[in-house]
Amino acid sequence: MMAIMYTAEAQLKAGTIKLGNKDGTVTTSGPVNDGQMNETWTSEFKDKDGITFRRITYKKDLKGDWTFSSEDLTPGGRVLETWEGKVDLSGGLFRVSKYTHRKYNKSGKPTSQETAEMGTNGRMHVKDGLDNATKNEYDLADDEMTFPNELLLYPMRHSDRTEVSLNPDKSNVNYASGKGENCGEKFFVSLGPSYLSRDFGDEKKSAWGVQLVANYNFNKHISAGVDLSTYSTKIGDEKLTTSFYLLDGVYTFGKGSQECPPHVSVFGRILIGMMHEKFAGGSGSGPAYGAGVGSDYRFSNRFSIGVGFDYLRGKFEDESVSNVRGSVLVTFRFGHVAPV
Repeated sequence: MMAIMYTAEAQLKAGTIKLGNKDGTVTTSGPVNDGQMNETWTSEFKDKDGITFRRITYKKDLKGDWTFSSEDLTPGGRVLETWEGKVDLSGGLFRVSKYTHRKYNKSGKPTSQETAEMGTNGRMHVKDGLDNATKNEYDLADDEMTFPNELLLYPMRHSDRTEVSLNPDKSNVNYASGKGENCGEKFFVSLGPSYLSRDFGDEKKSAWGVQLVANYNFNKHISAGVDLSTYSTKIGDEKLTTSFYLLDGVYTFGKGSQECPPHVSVFGRILIGMMHEKFAGGSGSGPAYGAGVGSDYRFSNRFSIGVGFDYLRGKFEDESVSNVRGSVLVTFRFGHVAPV
């Protein structure tokens, strides 16, 4: 169940309010009269870049009855969710007494619907489902009713304030910017082809291989994890296999690795671990360390593609080995992300 009800002081006032996190504004205008006593008020929610992510219309008819309708929008203007319903102002409170809530897919077709109406017993009767295909019906007492999407009633609740502290449901996503508390992923895995050029005596030997990276984001800039790669090439009649087992620390510049909209990010990293080789029936291992840079382009919420270049230094007994590595990796991100 997405929402049931919220109570608030029944007051609308024209003006602009700053969101509590200072990440945008709400501008309420009205009333607009139709020549009689009908009133129409509008509220427009914008993010810090001035992009509208929600519009709400409140209407009062000749009988003094209030209704509302709302649209949640993507930056491109596509409708994500709509609300429409009836408002009860008894006792000086703004109470949602009836509503329909719909969610839409990218084609603009409704994918889910919830309807609710206050019964004569003072309890809200709720149905889930499209096309009268009811999934659930239940009642909740008034004191159990909540309205997680507080922004819907925000202009009525806070119209007498010039600046407020807003703390909506943490699972809510700010669709204007594509960001939210749980928007950024915490864990991601990258896999793809890699190319290694390394010292082999007085020569340079190159080899193709595969690279796997698994990282955890501590915040929007810093992540750390493991970097595994292996390469194989022929030298005469023998096969040279080179493998790296590394820990990495990554710093992502600019917007950071946890932003949700498609974007290009640039990162730098340091690596430390072990290098292992097999050649001519023998094998050996030694410490390895290095640093690298790269860039990542997110083409959907969960997937991105990136390139990276690393300089890795390994040591076998008293011999140091220089390695230059390039890679193209496809990344899959786990966690809650906002829609595009």
